[in-house]
Amino acid sequence: MTDTIQTPADTATDEASEAVQAEEFLHLDPAEIIIGTNVRTDLRPDHKEFRKSIKERGVLEAVTVYRNEDGQYVLLRGQRRTVTAAEVGTPTGLIPARVVPQPADADRIGDQMVENIHRAGMREPEIVAGVEQLALLGVSAAQIAKRTSIDRPTVNAALVVTKADQSRNRLDSGDLTLEEAATFAEFEHDPEAVERLENAKRRRRSLAHEAQRLRDEAAEREADAAEVERLRAEGLPVLSAEEVAEADEVLRIERLVTEGGESLPEEEWPNVPGAHVQVVKERVYPEDEYDEEHEDDAPAEPYQQYVPVWGSSPTSTRPACVVAAAGPAAPPAPTTAARARRRPRPAARSAAA
Repeated sequence: MTDTIQTPADTATDEASEAVQAEEFLHLDPAEIIIGTNVRTDLRPDHKEFRKSIKERGVLEAVTVYRNEDGQYVLLRGQRRTVTAAEVGTPTGLIPARVVPQPADADRIGDQMVENIHRAGMREPEIVAGVEQLALLGVSAAQIAKRTSIDRPTVNAALVVTKADQSRNRLDSGDLTLEEAATFAEFEHDPEAVERLENAKRRRRSLAHEAQRLRDEAAEREADAAEVERLRAEGLPVLSAEEVAEADEVLRIERLVTEGGESLPEEEWPNVPGAHVQVVKERVYPEDEYDEEHEDDAPAEPYQQYVPVWGSSPTSTRPACVVAAAGPAAPPAPTTAARARRRPRPAARSAAA
């Protein structure tokens, strides 16, 4: 009696052999093959040369199918070939098919996307649908890119579009490319931003440039809002951005005088009816802060800082602290005394205009 010792290498070989033996090659009637779920929706079966070739020469490359629980053959790959063969027929009435074990959904979707992208070229809406299916199965963006050989920016764009119905509908209709749809999807919650993007697209300006401007403006508003919250935490009744836009004309308290013609003492400023603090952004140029000890250092870039300015709205019914953006409507820089009342707080640094 001879015992056979099975090594790890033998085990690996046996497993590979079993996988190969699990596959079969058959000739099937294309009309009897069940068309399974496929990421491709545009079959393009009307291509004359393709239809003629199938009819005269048959399907030259085997399609891939698996057997379901009822023993029926379900198509995995080769949808265009199978559908066309069923429509126009083949010389034998059959098509070659490779029968494989039923795959997991994530593997099926990934394989279908790879096949279609690198053969007939999937339409962008189909790419979005395929990426969405993989994401719903819990496949990460990095793994989607790896499984399908789609570059990561395209995968990211597809994922963004899946969450924006309006932009996705426009992609499906051909009104937007995937890149454009991803840009519109990012701002779909903001009608004014979408309108600006529409104007840029209509005038053939760069959507990417307009989108970046929108992002920068949003970041600036967030920084302003953070300063508002900081001042509110100190007990000051700060106006919101909407209230600032509706504010009445502001009088500079430092310019007010008493009945005797004297400047109003700074400690009395909070008691002026309608008194408030308006916080504006002032650009600071480092070269104005010359330091002899560091004269050999490279000059720093200009930056902005928040500067509080006391003011009064004659018709106001309550004091307020206002945070406003720099611009023509912003009040002049405060006096030394006004600066001393509150320490300026640096805002987000920005390059020189």
